Amino acid sequence: FATALNPETPATASAAAAVAGTEPPNVTTELSGHEITAMSALISPDIVIDCVGVQQTLEAAIRAVKPGGKVVLVGMGSADIKVPAQLITCKEIDLLGSFRYANTYPLCLSLIASKRVNVKALITHRFKFTADDVAEGFNTAASSDKTGAIKVMFNLG
Repeated sequence: FATALNPETPATASAAAAVAGTEPPNVTTELSGHEITAMSALISPDIVIDCVGVQQTLEAAIRAVKPGGKVVLVGMGSADIKVPAQLITCKEIDLLGSFRYANTYPLCLSLIASKRVNVKALITHRFKFTADDVAEGFNTAASSDKTGAIKVMFNLG
């Protein structure tokens, strides 16, 4: 399952599923804790990676991960987030933060080259590499809540 915080941009969850090589998920803008708990009984992943980093997504990750699993916080959407400490303790979850991108490029490039992950679904907008188009591209990325931009690319050739 996947959630999207903005009902206008459910493409984010579909793109994440495409990268993972799974079927597009059912996208919803809000799941209750009980719904997430029920869904995690069916899915129960060992590791959940929160790439958004806000209260709602971190709590969903903590509820979804299996007991003894790991939740990795990569997204930095909020400076401060409350965590359900009792749930983390009772499920014996490891909560890890990750900010470093050292030594990740070779692995990522090999996964892309082997077609084990499909990153094309993440590229939502392309622009020429001219002054006007670069400005438009940055505006598109900055207004992702309106444009649905996930990854904006510039064609250098």
